[in-house]
Amino acid sequence: MDLKEHRHFRVIVQFADLAKLPIITPCQRHGIRRLVDSAFERHHQKLKPVLEVNGASTIFAMVHAGLGYALMPSSGTQPWVDRGDLKVLPIRPAIRRTISLIVRSELLNERPVAALRSLVTSVAPRFASKRSVGSAAICKEPPMPERHRKATDMALESRQGHL
Repeated sequence: MDLKEHRHFRVIVQFADLAKLPIITPCQRHGIRRLVDSAFERHHQKLKPVLEVNGASTIFAMVHAGLGYALMPSSGTQPWVDRGDLKVLPIRPAIRRTISLIVRSELLNERPVAALRSLVTSVAPRFASKRSVGSAAICKEPPMPERHRKATDMALESRQGHL
């Protein structure tokens, strides 16, 4: 499956199709990577990344360069999406994670901790109900036609010869 085949990228990516894509992931020690690895195991699939790097901005830049797709939380993609550099596609079934507020028990009723706990518990349900929260396949939009890619490569090679 190649997501570029879909003209307007108005697709929901089925988890079963992810193993067929060139995936760029964080390194194995990264929390997102462990989450993605676990999801692949639950779905009886094998993740075979084409690139492993650390740093979300590096991953997004590689996707933007057309080197593959990324499986990342959609919450961190907004600047790229707002500029039109990347497109976020929902994955079904979604990869979910739990984020917890952890505090020492003797501080639980202290005013700053209670205020933070109150804020988190009031905001979390609204945040979790947004459609953009959850796992996403990140891809470049729109795909560059082959003839434009060749012209761009030739122009870059020409510029490098003059540096």
